[in-house]
Amino acid sequence: IVCSSIALLLTFMLSRPGASSSVLDRYVTNPWLHWDTYWYLGIAENGYRAAGSTPFMPLYPLLIRIVGMPLGGNFPLAALLISTVATFGALLCFYRLISRLSSVSHAADWALVTAVLLPVSFFLMAAYTEALFLWLALATVLLALKKRWVLVAGVTALAALTHHQGVFLPIVFLPGLLSQAW
Repeated sequence: IVCSSIALLLTFMLSRPGASSSVLDRYVTNPWLHWDTYWYLGIAENGYRAAGSTPFMPLYPLLIRIVGMPLGGNFPLAALLISTVATFGALLCFYRLISRLSSVSHAADWALVTAVLLPVSFFLMAAYTEALFLWLALATVLLALKKRWVLVAGVTALAALTHHQGVFLPIVFLPGLLSQAW
């Protein structure tokens, strides 16, 4: 994750007008852009005009467009920037959640180290929706534990606009909400 952040910083620094983008794209940016990334980038740039683009939820492409415009329309960089910020947000929420739920000393520290060292953790840094959805889902759990139901509803809606599975998040919180109402 640290290496990915450094690569992203280099990409941003070297993506100024006139910088050689072919080497930069080939070795720094392109390894993180695969499969669904091209759908999200296409939606960010052109909307849902392409056939087959409708299964992709709108929040991530919208954020790519919003972040990409000040970056001179560099949507791949925007997507990587969003995924990087979302990864750190998800890791922070994960740490806070474990700290809140565990009475074991340093459990959150070890859980965070384990999560970062998992072989699949690099997917969070790629230009996919996974990091953003994980961040929103974990934030929803933290907010539910604090019984901040209005914020839970808002963040859950954002999660549902990020990933189809977000529509199932309310099932997790419904018992807590109903018990508070009674």
